[in-house]
Amino acid sequence: MLYGSVSSALAALPTRGEVIVVDDHSVTPAAKILEGFETDLEQGRLRIVLNSMGNGPAAARNHGVSEALGQIVLFLDDDDLMHPSYPGFVLEMQALGYAYGFAAIKRFQDGTQPVAQLTGDVTEVPLADLSFKKQIGGLGCGFWVKREVFNSIGGINPALRVNEDTDLSLRLLKSGAQGVFSPRLAIYVRDHASPAAHLTNSTPAALRAKYFKILLHEHRAWLGTQREAREFLMRRYVKMLTKTLNLRELVGGLRWLGADLSLWIYGFANYLMYRIKGKDNFH
Repeated sequence: MLYGSVSSALAALPTRGEVIVVDDHSVTPAAKILEGFETDLEQGRLRIVLNSMGNGPAAARNHGVSEALGQIVLFLDDDDLMHPSYPGFVLEMQALGYAYGFAAIKRFQDGTQPVAQLTGDVTEVPLADLSFKKQIGGLGCGFWVKREVFNSIGGINPALRVNEDTDLSLRLLKSGAQGVFSPRLAIYVRDHASPAAHLTNSTPAALRAKYFKILLHEHRAWLGTQREAREFLMRRYVKMLTKTLNLRELVGGLRWLGADLSLWIYGFANYLMYRIKGKDNFH
């Protein structure tokens, strides 16, 4: 899948752009998989670097940004494909004064090739005009950011194995940087046959709850002034607690939040639903 991902990125690469592949100490070296790109490697259009910032996707991405020569960074997962016109569109958005953004995706199944493209008029929307939920951009959704802005907020938190993109979005929102969402197609996202192939789905609910608790704690001052954001994250935290099917942990979490009656009801309703469904029937 890495070979196809890199091929799509190189095909979309703007003039003077570069594709950086971060090898996170993989069993099969990325350089071996990408031997067919000798010309691109010689010309500097493609670079393969070994992650030296600690294992995991957050650290790998931070290392990639530290290696970047350009002023705009656009993320792409190693199993997804880049839409050929998207990088050029990103450059247009930054020229209009936006510091970061993300866009629409098109899902496709393992073993197939994506063919559909968005048609018709599309209108970009400043993130400030959207609900909080829609202001949170996934790093696999054509997420791009000015490198100086990324560095000014400390990059991606390597302590978070999942939901690190939520943390990044929170810090960008807190910084006041202007973001934009586009319904324009950015990335073809691969739907794997097994849900466990996705890092988020394969992460235990207890660990995901822990990460949401970290987000709520670290951003508590800002969240105290952002009711919609605070309530959204609290519900996500409680939902992860209910998926553990650990009633004691759920009660402890609700007490830690100082939850109101509606959140207690939400928590116990979800707990009962997941208890009935069984632990193996959800992700």
